[in-house]
Amino acid sequence: MSSPQRANEAQQVVTACAGPSQRAVAVQMTPVKSVADACLLLSLICPSQMHQPGTPGYEHARASFWNQTQAEAVPAGIFQPETAAQVSLAIVVCRHTSCPFAVKSGGHGKWCGESSINGGLLIDLARMKQIQLSKHQSTVAVGPGNRWSDVYAALEPLGITVVGGRASGVGVGGFLLGGGISWYSNLYGWGCDNVRSYEVVLRDGTIVTASKDSHRDLYKCLRGGAGNFGVVTSFELETYPYTGMWGGRKAFEYQHGQAAMQAFIDTGLISDGEDPKSFFILGLATTDEKAWVWGASLAYCDAVHTSPVCFKAIDAIPSVADDCALRDQTECVARMQESYPPWLQHCLWAFATQVDLPTLQICCRIWQEEMQSLVDQLDWFKPVLAIQYTTEAVVEGAARNGGNILGLSSTRPFIMYNAEPRWRHARDNLRVSKAIDKAFERMHAEAQRRGTSHEYRYSNYASEYQDPLRSYGPDANEILRDVSRRYDPDSVFQTLRTSGFNLSGAPRGDLRRE
Repeated sequence: MSSPQRANEAQQVVTACAGPSQRAVAVQMTPVKSVADACLLLSLICPSQMHQPGTPGYEHARASFWNQTQAEAVPAGIFQPETAAQVSLAIVVCRHTSCPFAVKSGGHGKWCGESSINGGLLIDLARMKQIQLSKHQSTVAVGPGNRWSDVYAALEPLGITVVGGRASGVGVGGFLLGGGISWYSNLYGWGCDNVRSYEVVLRDGTIVTASKDSHRDLYKCLRGGAGNFGVVTSFELETYPYTGMWGGRKAFEYQHGQAAMQAFIDTGLISDGEDPKSFFILGLATTDEKAWVWGASLAYCDAVHTSPVCFKAIDAIPSVADDCALRDQTECVARMQESYPPWLQHCLWAFATQVDLPTLQICCRIWQEEMQSLVDQLDWFKPVLAIQYTTEAVVEGAARNGGNILGLSSTRPFIMYNAEPRWRHARDNLRVSKAIDKAFERMHAEAQRRGTSHEYRYSNYASEYQDPLRSYGPDANEILRDVSRRYDPDSVFQTLRTSGFNLSGAPRGDLRRE
């Protein structure tokens, strides 16, 4: 297609988009099936939002990813909409030109392609950073371009907060669409269960509001169903009182492992009833000297000056490091983010079992056995395993407002194991993934043998070689497919959208074939 012809196509879109009150972009176009045409159309219509390769805006947007592997992706163009109507425009253009696209919120994904793309269009929501409180401050509308540090900084001075992320660089969008584990989850459930409504751009450019009263089926599936149904341009979140936060990190010599695991179970039981303000992440990793150590990341959702009694079991263990103190939530999330330096290689994998101390002990032993060769042979490798107790409050929250799609409402409390190692060189990526896969396969086999297995895999921590949506169960998957057919009959978000998890399985397939 010649440049004049492309410009004529663009003018049709410009005409269709005229008018500030439009709620959808209805465009009559002849499909031109070209990534270049999609980029040209958007650059002609919204020149200040469309960035071409080699320009400062393009390079700045690429550099905003957390994981180095995502930042190395080379999209054909980067579009940064500022309104839902401009997102609608981008989706319509991609659909009519058959242009592959990815959607990025905060860019905290852990594998190339989770919110990045090579050769297609990147729809980067970074400019959609609205934070709008309701009249009585009971809810707040948050744009997907915000990161959680932005949200907390706006709300803390008002004495309110939301059920949000625990690391400052995590984006609002991916966190809430994948579930959303928060320090406040033992009080109020996961983040997705505290979204009152979603503003969503559908595959034909229509903009709708999904809530318990409108588009209820879509509302259910957005609570854990990832980006499979549209692009969310605003999240209306419930707010809660905020006074401050106590917490930090503690480290223990390896010899105290049995006591640390017992303390983790004991504290989880307390968080599940007696004191839900508490949150405890148990960690297992190595030092720079390659010695194994245990860690505890603690949080208490109230302004206390000393360690609360709920942490008495872990406080009884002699620590070699302890920085727990009363802090603002903004400082807490900044400190958590420091644990994930962006210049290193990262991956995340998800696993779960029922609550059982012997199973926990076995899983930690297997992790050490399978990671030890990497610790010994790579020039720098941190085999971090983060372990979290998922309480009854989370399970109950999953049934709120008609229920989410995660398949948890009929389950019991369980333990999540999140592999989150870091290392220096991309050449070691496949080797690290294969070692984790082997460790988790052994853990799963042992849990099955003991009758303590749990099939759920948390999508925000899942690897590109895992299929977390399948772990929601057959009933949930049937609902996901049915709602996808209803709202996306030509499968725009299953085929043209290449980012994240879709309904057809693991993005990278079977690791054992690589």
